[in-house]
Amino acid sequence: MKKLFITLLTVFMGHNIQAQNNVYFTLKANLKHLPKTLYIGESPYPKVGEADTVNVINDKFEYTIPAKKLTSTSPTWIYLTNGKGFMQNYLVVPGEVMTIKGDVRSDVEINGTKFYKQWGAVKRLLQTIEDDDNEDLLILNFMKKNPDNEAAIFLLYRLEHIAPDRIEEAIGIISDKVRKERMGEWYDDQLTRLRNRIKDNQARQTLQANGREAPDFTLNDIDGHSLSLYSLRGKYVVLDFWGSWCVWCMKGVPKMKEYYNKYAGKFEILGIDCNETENKWKQAVKDYQLPWLNVYCTNDSDVKRLFGIKAFPTKIILNPEGKIVMSVEGEDPSFYDKLDELFGK
Repeated sequence: MKKLFITLLTVFMGHNIQAQNNVYFTLKANLKHLPKTLYIGESPYPKVGEADTVNVINDKFEYTIPAKKLTSTSPTWIYLTNGKGFMQNYLVVPGEVMTIKGDVRSDVEINGTKFYKQWGAVKRLLQTIEDDDNEDLLILNFMKKNPDNEAAIFLLYRLEHIAPDRIEEAIGIISDKVRKERMGEWYDDQLTRLRNRIKDNQARQTLQANGREAPDFTLNDIDGHSLSLYSLRGKYVVLDFWGSWCVWCMKGVPKMKEYYNKYAGKFEILGIDCNETENKWKQAVKDYQLPWLNVYCTNDSDVKRLFGIKAFPTKIILNPEGKIVMSVEGEDPSFYDKLDELFGK
């Protein structure tokens, strides 16, 4: 990323920026527990030499960059980090000023000009109604009262998780002014992605539904021999969709080994490697000494489609009859709780 224009708060050229405010974005921060040196960039994990450096004085800093028009191909998110791990990220809206204050380790209050005032209102709403039994209704009521709120997209993201069946109703509330003016192209792109994710999730829920008989497939094992899922009938089987490129997949290996040994002989694991080369797969099996059955899913295989796999890792427990008992995405403790329930008696 090209070196961006940064100044300290005390020497900020406010009059020049004001004259060109239509093409700049400014972030003003007053946050506790910030590092003295902060890295800001468009990558989720800005590193030294690959990001801009800001000096934090008395918990404050100010940061200004030229801002690109929000489109489907060029939305800009800036990420704040101490150089070791992710801290915060914010959407860049051209011509606007964002102010944030609070504690970077806990709660950050968002405010500023138009968009960021609206984003702050959305954030306060979500904090107020979190885990409320009527959370979806409260969100929809807020949207009806604020149809011109450009930050309502963040409410749609929340509805995606708690009430996906109400997404279309919520989209219909957003005014044409929001959807057709300065954020129109980006909004259309986000709504398309949102709808596709919901569609994929519905398909996944159907394909991974408890009680569904898992479809058969055949893939090559580590020795190049064909191995079919049906050949494992008669025992509990865990299908582990993974890849050595997946951080959480590899973090879960020690726990998987622990339970594989804990209930030795009571179930089998079939590791299904995806989205990497065969050589990297074989090397990972060797390096991590994976003791269970391992097969390689080629790019032209339809196995991922058969099970609606969209996230890694995904673990699916099958009973001896080949029917799905449970499916989880990510490193979810409930997976191990289920193994204890099934085999710990």
